[in-house]
Amino acid sequence: MKHDSTLSERRRNPESTRNALLDAAFNEMHLNGFRAASLDKIFAEAGITRGALYHHFAGKLELGYAVVDERILPAARERFIKPFLDSKDISKAFSEICARVGGELNHDEALLRGCPMINLTQEMSGIDDGFRLRLAAIHEEWRDAIAVCLRRSQAEGTVRHDIEPKEVATFVVAAFQGAIGFAKNARDHAPFELCRKGLETFIATLSPDTAPRAA
Repeated sequence: MKHDSTLSERRRNPESTRNALLDAAFNEMHLNGFRAASLDKIFAEAGITRGALYHHFAGKLELGYAVVDERILPAARERFIKPFLDSKDISKAFSEICARVGGELNHDEALLRGCPMINLTQEMSGIDDGFRLRLAAIHEEWRDAIAVCLRRSQAEGTVRHDIEPKEVATFVVAAFQGAIGFAKNARDHAPFELCRKGLETFIATLSPDTAPRAA
């Protein structure tokens, strides 16, 4: 009865139907990737008919773009971007993100699925510009947030002034993504922890105390 009530509510509420479709599509894409994602499974999980898809989206591709715009982007901003924008301490912001992701990777399902943003970047960036440009924008926003935090840390005197924030930020994003991908491939959180420690060691070298001394 509860399921029937939910279906009736979605028929009356197009926005509820659209959100259910996006949530189901995100889950299916996260597990199987975009190309292998089954529309029938998405419809079944969302509790909708095939016609509801075409009421809201032109097709599977447009649905995939919406998943990036409305599910993956907000999650990335909350998980990976906001901690840097809210902080003047690069080490603290990085540790906050590592603690969250490291805790998630202790669970088998998270290791199996990996990061949806990284998964889609690897799967779709080489074959579809719609995905590539959307995902590139997320990566750039993440990199720029780290660069902002680095500049604030420089102003606070906790990061050396001889480093270029955008260069360091690009390296941190690439290394962090590689750490997550490494753990997924190994199906073991240990590689992430080792990479995290290496990145923390690198970030520690940004301290003014580690600046090269003039000969």
